[in-house]
Amino acid sequence: MNGIEPLLREKFPIREDYIDCAGVTHTFEIHIRDAGVGSVLHAREITDRQYGYEFDISEAVPFHGLGGLRKKIRRALACKYLAKNRFGTCLTHDVLDGRIAASGLVVDGNLLSWDELKSILTTHEGFPFHLVIGDEDS
Repeated sequence: MNGIEPLLREKFPIREDYIDCAGVTHTFEIHIRDAGVGSVLHAREITDRQYGYEFDISEAVPFHGLGGLRKKIRRALACKYLAKNRFGTCLTHDVLDGRIAASGLVVDGNLLSWDELKSILTTHEGFPFHLVIGDEDS
């Protein structure tokens, strides 16, 4: 981290609040770590739930990455992908976005178990789908 290391130690970790599309406030703690050729900024939601929102961004200049990370958080919180109805969990608009966990998928900051995912997919039997695994910016 060369000449900016003392400044980074002074500024990180930081906590920031973001409001989602339903008006719920989510608090994130943002950490920075050296990645050799740059830095990785990691934001993790502070929550009582076992899982929550998490985001990463790599950047040569950490303070530039902070802007990108904030944009990534806001964009993710602007949309809900799952809803509950009388039949169980369903997709709000035929799109699912989140991250893979050992016990299922973390979507909207909550764990969607493999069984719940199977149930959702079963209701769409016969429909085509498109699966992309990786960073949405790649």
